[in-house]
Amino acid sequence: MLAWLSFTSVPLQVLGGTLHANPFNAQMLTVSDNDGSWSQSLTWPSGIAADTTLWLQFLVQDLSVPDQITLSNGLHATTP
Repeated sequence: MLAWLSFTSVPLQVLGGTLHANPFNAQMLTVSDNDGSWSQSLTWPSGIAADTTLWLQFLVQDLSVPDQITLSNGLHATTP
């Protein structure tokens, strides 16, 4: 599973869905457990201002679709 983080969103139609975390500013390769769940603890980097908007989205292996990759829903968040 590949996680993409972006501070802007230029939606792009791809893989039968919409990529919202585009263009991405950071990416992280991670794995889910056998149930498809994922949990990650990270320290928020210093220097990112309050009220900063960000987008997070995952690219996930899905053997049931032609490209065998699918997009998660895009998560839109604002830093405290």
